[in-house]
Amino acid sequence: MATYRTLFQDEIPTAVKLWVDVFGIEAPFFQTLLDGDEPDGVSVGAFEGDSLVSSVHVFIRWFRDREGNPQKVGAIGSVSTLPDARAQGHSSRLLQLAIQEMTARDCIWSYLGTGVNDHYAKQGWRTVSTANFRGVLDPSTTAEFLEPAKVTESLLDDMAGVFLTYSTKIPMTNARTRSMWQTAIRYRVSGASDEVFTVYKGDELRAYLVTRGSESNLELVEGAFVEGAEAEFKDLVRKRVALAGSKGGRKATCLLPEASVGFAVFKEECNEVLPAEDRAWMVRPIADRITWSDLVAILADPRGRRSELDNF
Repeated sequence: MATYRTLFQDEIPTAVKLWVDVFGIEAPFFQTLLDGDEPDGVSVGAFEGDSLVSSVHVFIRWFRDREGNPQKVGAIGSVSTLPDARAQGHSSRLLQLAIQEMTARDCIWSYLGTGVNDHYAKQGWRTVSTANFRGVLDPSTTAEFLEPAKVTESLLDDMAGVFLTYSTKIPMTNARTRSMWQTAIRYRVSGASDEVFTVYKGDELRAYLVTRGSESNLELVEGAFVEGAEAEFKDLVRKRVALAGSKGGRKATCLLPEASVGFAVFKEECNEVLPAEDRAWMVRPIADRITWSDLVAILADPRGRRSELDNF
């Protein structure tokens, strides 16, 4: 008979191995998330005898509400069960335990990403529509070369400072810690298809733009700028989109908020912009600490959206 409980700290490496085995993703993906998590992030697991057969982790995020106030959010991730232990109700039991843990940790609401929405709906999560936009690039565009920045500890500190001041009043932005920037965010901007473009004035970082993908499948992931640098940021977005078009790219995706400066430039640079949606994300209040209407209003606010860099 299976037992369900919170994992001890010395059991976390066993959970990471389970996640790697189930998802087929390299260990640093998960380890950097854990390294950047808040101290009260927690893993729960199902054991058959002494063997961990199923696990769920609750990552802690501090997403801002519509007034810019950080709210403590429990992000459900690494929901994994060994093949031989599936269809036995383990993940459902662990999700119930995760809700208890989020309640005890004063989380206001919870979110998760999935492709099996019905499973989580049974535990109280509801699917939300997240907007993004697909642009048709102009093949006749000429553009100058942009040199991606080398991702270093110093650059990440600079980006953290710019992001903090830029995002203070923007809904759904995460009040990231330095630890998160130096671990989880570093990993997510340092892959083979990731690029960071910057504008400096002397030693001051004025603006940055994070993109992902190839020239034929460019994504604008995140951007921010300091006060007075809007024109510099616009120029950065314009040059990056134009560069993709000049190299033969035909389409690009903008993951920046609909009401953002970056999206406005994206629209200007594309021959056509088509709306799309992502229905992989689900949310639920925790212990009635927020109403559904207030939660939906935060998620639907065109000024902000959850950054892809906060994914897990």
